Amino acid sequence: MKQTGTRQSRKHYLKLLLVAAAIVVLVSSSAFAAGILRQGKASNDGAKRIALTFDDGPYPEITPAILKALEEADVKATFFVVGWRVYEYHDIFTTMNEKGHEVGNHSYDHPHLTSLTAEEIASQLKKTNYAVQKYSGKKPVYLRPPYGSYNDLVLEIAAENDMKVVLWSLNPEDWASPGVDVIISRVLEQASDGSVVLLHDTWQTAQMLPELITTLKERGYVFVTLSELFAD
Repeated sequence: MKQTGTRQSRKHYLKLLLVAAAIVVLVSSSAFAAGILRQGKASNDGAKRIALTFDDGPYPEITPAILKALEEADVKATFFVVGWRVYEYHDIFTTMNEKGHEVGNHSYDHPHLTSLTAEEIASQLKKTNYAVQKYSGKKPVYLRPPYGSYNDLVLEIAAENDMKVVLWSLNPEDWASPGVDVIISRVLEQASDGSVVLLHDTWQTAQMLPELITTLKERGYVFVTLSELFAD
């Protein structure tokens, strides 16, 4: 009888350990996920803030067209760059930096980070950070995982490299080139105070920017970088 009772106690103890371990995993996962930035807080001064972000560049011709549109409208944005492209088109990247735009990390060659080992993820981040620092002297603060794909390992390694993961709150799917008017309409319909707009270095995006920016300004929006949006 004593042996049976002991065995039952051990089984009960093991069950408690398994439940405790599961709770730790869930809490840890939730804690990491809670640190992901998607939307800025509503401003206290009544001004509606919005952040334009551009992924995948720099590209020859397209990125300069985007930079020109932003400069003519006196708008600063945040560019999530791909590491090898920084090396390949460092002159365009240098112009981007000199114009006062913010730069974030979008990996070195745009893989699904969730399919990589810890060492491979760290390499993707560090090589891109090195490229950015080489041509700008600044270390990126923000990471946007390619395809918005992440898991706890990605978040953990980003934190180890003192980087915050940023996704978005507004996605007009400009990457699919649905048409200039469609992209503008989607952004205007979904825009709100604190929106983080996901855009890409595409021709349609470059073409629609002047009209989009003008319309958003008319509706009372102020354009900010991610660091300005998340400063509070």
